[in-house]
Amino acid sequence: MPSLIGGTSMRSPEGEGLVVGALTRDFTSQTQPFFEAPRVRLFVRKRHASFHVPLSTMAQIEHAALWTSDLEQAREFYETYFGAEAGTRYRSEKKDFTSYFLSFDSGARLELMHTSDLEEASASEGTELEGYDHLALSVGSEAEVDRRTRTLRRDGYEVVGEPRRTGDGYYESVVLDPDGNRVEITV
Repeated sequence: MPSLIGGTSMRSPEGEGLVVGALTRDFTSQTQPFFEAPRVRLFVRKRHASFHVPLSTMAQIEHAALWTSDLEQAREFYETYFGAEAGTRYRSEKKDFTSYFLSFDSGARLELMHTSDLEEASASEGTELEGYDHLALSVGSEAEVDRRTRTLRRDGYEVVGEPRRTGDGYYESVVLDPDGNRVEITV
């Protein structure tokens, strides 16, 4: 029988169930050596259902996506200033949809998407909208944050947040991409 080494429980964000995590070891098993890593189990109880979600299948963000009014201009921006590499351009005539997947050295991917009936989102300066806020790209050092910020300003892009250390310890600046999306340049 497994022995509970540690565990936790909390309400799910939706308030519909209970999430229970347990760290166990079977001390009676002849086949499981004592020095073997303990098993971690995550159980989600939602009303009357119970699910076992192994850690090896926990979700990872595969990519993020942005709508753009000018696909080629957006692709060029992320390639030129952040070293992204664009895959093959995808086009669906049936859906009037075009996109690129951009890959970064870290393994992160960004999908740029375009359609002819795209509506422009607008918010006045200082106004926050619900949902997406910014894309943060790490460039490795404070000096590189400063250099890229200067380069983007020189090339006509709007800097909406000067290089600075934030209250939570980040060193960052914020620029707007060709569609006005906030791009946070971080260490």
